[in-house]
Amino acid sequence: MAFGNNQAPQDLFASRSDTVEQFIEECCLIGPYRAELSVLYNDCMHWCGVNNKSAELSSSIFGNTLLMQGFQYANDGQFHGLGLLDLDIRVEDIEVEHDEYVENYSQLFDEA
Repeated sequence: MAFGNNQAPQDLFASRSDTVEQFIEECCLIGPYRAELSVLYNDCMHWCGVNNKSAELSSSIFGNTLLMQGFQYANDGQFHGLGLLDLDIRVEDIEVEHDEYVENYSQLFDEA
């Protein structure tokens, strides 16, 4: 059997598993969380594009890879035990806290 990208099936599987594993390490929380497959998959595809990772993953392959890594898929359409880090919100929160600190610090000198 010939493969278009000249990768043996086991090499392709390992490559896909590595990509999903890296995505989980960088973008997810493991614990008492839940996330929809479609949201996880879309975020993974975006992460692959931003990080120049191979995105040869269908939604089904992505979901099966999560199952093989021990995450549970429930009838509610969500993977239990896995959540997404929301880096945009966290950065905004830090910026707000920083801006409030600077504003409060500046007021100390304005009152003196």
